[in-house]
Amino acid sequence: MDEKEFRKKYANADRDSFLPFLGDVMKENLGHARHIEGEIYTFTSIYLAVAAATLTLNFGGDAGKIVSLLMHVIVFAGGLMAFGLISRWYNAFDRHMEFGERAYYMQEALIVEGKTPADVLLLWSRPITELQNSVPTEAMFAFHHPRKEGALRTRTMIKSFYGIVLLIMGIILMIDFASLASPAEIV
Repeated sequence: MDEKEFRKKYANADRDSFLPFLGDVMKENLGHARHIEGEIYTFTSIYLAVAAATLTLNFGGDAGKIVSLLMHVIVFAGGLMAFGLISRWYNAFDRHMEFGERAYYMQEALIVEGKTPADVLLLWSRPITELQNSVPTEAMFAFHHPRKEGALRTRTMIKSFYGIVLLIMGIILMIDFASLASPAEIV
C-alpha cells in the first residue's frame, strides 16, 4: 500500500481513540522489556549458583574424577547456551524498547505536533534516529539519557561474566582431562 492509499484508508481514524492505543503499545512493550531483563538476571543468578556448586564439589577416586568431568562439561555446555540466550534476550529487549520508543514518538506527534492518525502511522516505518531528532520535547529522557563514553553497561558486564566463567570452566576441563589421562594425581 503506498502512502496515498494509506492516508485514504486512515483518513477517518479517531484521534482520541488512537492515543490510548499508542499508550497501550508503549506500556506493553516496556513491560515486555522489563520482563526480559528479569529473565536475564534470574537465569544468570541460577547459572552462577550451579557453576559455583559444581566448582566446590570435590570427588575422590577414579569414579569421582569421571563424575567431576561430566559435571564440568555440563556446566561448560550450559554456559555456551547461556551466552547464546543472553544475546537472544538482549536482541528481544532492544526490539521491545524500540517499539515502545516508536509508540512514544507517535504520541508526541499526535499531541504536540497535532498530526493526524494517518500521518502518525506513517512515522512507524521511519528510521528511529530520524524520529529521535524530530521530537520537540524535553521528555525524551524516558528513552535516551546521556551516557559517558567508555562507561560500563550491565549488558557488557553480564556478557563478560559468561566469558570469564567459560574461560574458567575451559581451564578446569583441561585439568580434568589431564588428570584422567595420567595415573598420577594432579594438584
